[in-house]
Amino acid sequence: MTPPRRRPLSGLLLAAALLLLAEGTARLLSGPPVVPMVVRMPDGSEGLWTEEGGQVRPKLREHVEWWPAQDKQPGRLRLVLLGGSSVAGPPSDERLAANLLATGLSAEVVNLAVSGMDSGHLLASAPGVIALQPDAVIIYSGHNDLGNAIFERRYGDPREVAIARTRAVLGHSRLFNLLEALVGGPEERAVTQHFRVKEVALSESQKAAAIDDFTRRMRSLVTQVQAAGIPVVLSTVVSNPAWSSVGFTCPEALRALGVEPSRTAVMPVSQVDRAALAAAREQSPCVDLDLVAARIAWDEGDRQQAAATLIRLRDEDPLPLRAPSRVNEELRALARQTGATLADTAAAFQERGGGVEPPTWFRDIVHLSGAGNEALAASLADGVAQATGSALPALSWPDPPDLPMSACLTGRCGKGRPPRPRTGPPVPMTAPHPETP
Repeated sequence: MTPPRRRPLSGLLLAAALLLLAEGTARLLSGPPVVPMVVRMPDGSEGLWTEEGGQVRPKLREHVEWWPAQDKQPGRLRLVLLGGSSVAGPPSDERLAANLLATGLSAEVVNLAVSGMDSGHLLASAPGVIALQPDAVIIYSGHNDLGNAIFERRYGDPREVAIARTRAVLGHSRLFNLLEALVGGPEERAVTQHFRVKEVALSESQKAAAIDDFTRRMRSLVTQVQAAGIPVVLSTVVSNPAWSSVGFTCPEALRALGVEPSRTAVMPVSQVDRAALAAAREQSPCVDLDLVAARIAWDEGDRQQAAATLIRLRDEDPLPLRAPSRVNEELRALARQTGATLADTAAAFQERGGGVEPPTWFRDIVHLSGAGNEALAASLADGVAQATGSALPALSWPDPPDLPMSACLTGRCGKGRPPRPRTGPPVPMTAPHPETP
């Protein structure tokens, strides 16, 4: 009798052993995983920083405005804030969360947030952040990876989605990281964003790919900063739950109910006839009508169901300028896995808003009002105290105004800009489009 062949199994075991050996060697030699990232400046040069006399200096005007004029002062906390337009602004704007933090904690806050920056830009900021030797780095980011995917039409090629999902599965492998960097080279971002036609929907797989890439880059940023001995405070992100999607699906149905669709305001819906709304929803189901119904239901006492609907509509928005819940879930998981301090701003906002973020803490879809900046500063201050182990004063939280959810929730309800006419669904990502000026 011929004995069974064992060569295929032996070969598989040998290949697995060699892969494990290569992975172990890569981990030993390469340290924490690093995602190579290059930012291209408008003049074509690479990188956000220059070196002058051994000192790191910023290239971006927004960074120069906040860059310290003197060395770090002994006994005074130096904090660095990273993010996009939600926390960006000039040093002269006293309403910014960065300035409220500086005043409330008697700290030096270097705000390196810049409008439009996503996780790729923040990852490229690491050399400048580390050069400042801060006592803690605060990261507030999560909206722009999806927003820029819309504006710059990323993930339009199915191969981009497949690559992002592969990175999500194999990204923890040092061997995979080294091979990808060797074969593909660094990822690249431009400082200036070239916005195109806005009505470009993201499928669920494209949204998942964008969030996978966001998580991978954020992990690399956090581990690089921590490897330099600097504590990290990761904040979850917040957005206006009462805001409509920028891509209205049934504007005429809204107008028939007496609600004028607007891109720049949360229009009042208290005047809507409830029976007419129910009939319209039954005849032609539409997310715009679901939003109106949820706001009315909130005021009529069914807040739990209304909150669930508002969050669901945000999560399912095909034009996700507001980060869906999964982004915050990834940030919470990343904080647990890396040991970073979590400032769960989203949970704190929703607790104070009775289930959703208070709409009046925003001046638009994601940008904060004066009260919203106070609330964000209070959340971040708690995170800084925990991360640094310092006895810092707790900043006070504002009280959300007791306004009906169905009321005008912005200061521009009388002059909101209506949506652009559209005859069909959002333009698919793969369709060719000329750039708009």
